[in-house]
Amino acid sequence: MSESFAEARHRLFEDRYALSSRVKAQHVLEELRSSHAFCTLWFDGRDRSFSTILLERRDDALLVDLPIGFDGRAAPGDEVTLLARLDGVVTGCRTSLREIQDDGLLLAVPEKVYQLQRRQLYRVPPAVQDPREVQIVRDGAQPLAATLQDISAGGLRVLAARPEDYPFQAGERLPRLTFRLRDSDELVAAAVVRFAEQQGGHPGGVVLGLELQELGTAIRETIARYVQTRDREILKSLGLGMQSLAPVRPESWSRRVRRWWRA
Repeated sequence: MSESFAEARHRLFEDRYALSSRVKAQHVLEELRSSHAFCTLWFDGRDRSFSTILLERRDDALLVDLPIGFDGRAAPGDEVTLLARLDGVVTGCRTSLREIQDDGLLLAVPEKVYQLQRRQLYRVPPAVQDPREVQIVRDGAQPLAATLQDISAGGLRVLAARPEDYPFQAGERLPRLTFRLRDSDELVAAAVVRFAEQQGGHPGGVVLGLELQELGTAIRETIARYVQTRDREILKSLGLGMQSLAPVRPESWSRRVRRWWRA
């Protein structure tokens, strides 16, 4: 994923990602509070982000911890964006600052809460420097080279050359896939074609959705570690969970909660 944070934020706050009811939105905010999940706060018109946690959810306001490194450059009425990861799902809202308190910021209750659609398994693209080559062995056909587009713990999406023998079909079993991930040995697995779509930008190419089969524990763990690493790298590139140095100050209860969470 190469989109900037601004593009990701714009994509999150589309109507299709808005939670369908106020009750559900309040439930999600309560989960955010009770889990002490790290939130990232932006003031409109500023590039810098701040880390915080949601301390209280009131009927008419949200109280977030005074952000790490907060410089006080804000005023009641300023528009803010709040983002977090909740159970692996990017969650956020847009609201406004009501009041700066001694140890927190009081925000207006947002009109809507948004979540990117949940997927059963995270799919992540390889980094630019990571291996992308995938070798495909088919029954009764010539082996093919493909390029990895994304990967999850359960499957791959690849761009392959259009085969000369016979076309790919959903349900076709591939007896052998060979590929590598960052710092891994060669990985070998069987797969089933779940979809095959002609790639518009590549007249001779076809995009394959492949479900991995008969994975051994070692290979499964290798893939899971890579997916988790890439997911964290992508979050960092989008600015989620960024932390800055806090000034030395007496430790409040909310600071103790945050220190516990970091540990």
